[in-house]
Amino acid sequence: MKALTIAIASFQRRDAVTRLVTSLQTLAEESPASFVGVDVLVVLDGSTDGSQEALAELDCSFPLTVIWQENSGLSGARNAGLNAATGEIIWFLDDDLVPLTGTLELHREAHEHAEQSMLIGPCDVAPTISLSEEAEQYWEHLSVLRAQSESITRFDLIAVANGSVPTQLMRSVGGLDEEFVGYGLEDYELGLRLLQAGTVVHFDRAAACWHYSSIDPELARLRRREEGRNTVRFLRMHPEIAESFLPASYPGRSMQILDRLGIRSPSTLATLSRGSASIIRLFSPLLARTKRGQFIRTLPYDASYAAGVADLDRSLVPRALGRPA
Repeated sequence: MKALTIAIASFQRRDAVTRLVTSLQTLAEESPASFVGVDVLVVLDGSTDGSQEALAELDCSFPLTVIWQENSGLSGARNAGLNAATGEIIWFLDDDLVPLTGTLELHREAHEHAEQSMLIGPCDVAPTISLSEEAEQYWEHLSVLRAQSESITRFDLIAVANGSVPTQLMRSVGGLDEEFVGYGLEDYELGLRLLQAGTVVHFDRAAACWHYSSIDPELARLRRREEGRNTVRFLRMHPEIAESFLPASYPGRSMQILDRLGIRSPSTLATLSRGSASIIRLFSPLLARTKRGQFIRTLPYDASYAAGVADLDRSLVPRALGRPA
């Protein structure tokens, strides 16, 4: 079979990245033949938490390379893995994933007779991780959308985590764009370029990984601001997709109200986001029983997203919130 490099990007998550590499060793012990021609490459993106030392202590039957670099962000770390990969196929794994038995084999088999393809597998919430009902429904809905047809033709359904692609194809489209800083949309932008290059993207429900990540509400709120900034960056790179990418109507009540308030100052929107988050923390049991509870619960995140958009382009805020064109 074609040689495969497993590329892992990690930042300040020693326990997670060692769990992942240890789980790969367990799979290698269960099926040594499956790991013939497989190497593992870990890029530590400025980690100072002992990750490098912990990985050095692992006894692995497969070649394990650890690269430490100054922090450059997720796209930069993934690109470092791409640049150093020696396998004909590269399989990207986030450090908070653990592949299930058989997943590696499915990724290898998918590319054995295909030169212009990508395989995506699901990142299912691990049994020990508790998520909100809304979050669990979101991830399940995403899998349903990806499995609806033989191949994925929507760039916004493409993800790099638990995704494999021919290394040369990934290099030919330029890897990930490092202009994306923080959380969000670097996958979409890469997915768009892969589709434009004629890549056939498949989804295999059986090529699964457990996802050991539980995002606390405050981190999720802050990430929404990063996502807002990256939305502007994405649309600047690809203005031709603005009409299909931006919502045609308000996705929710909080976005509609934010637009009608007419706030375009990033600092004011950020203050509104923090303030509404504080209200939720104080009155969450009461809000859960009211009809307006859903609107209040989403307001901190939507206001943070609007603040991120306004950071780079205040004029885009109404359309980003969903105001009809």
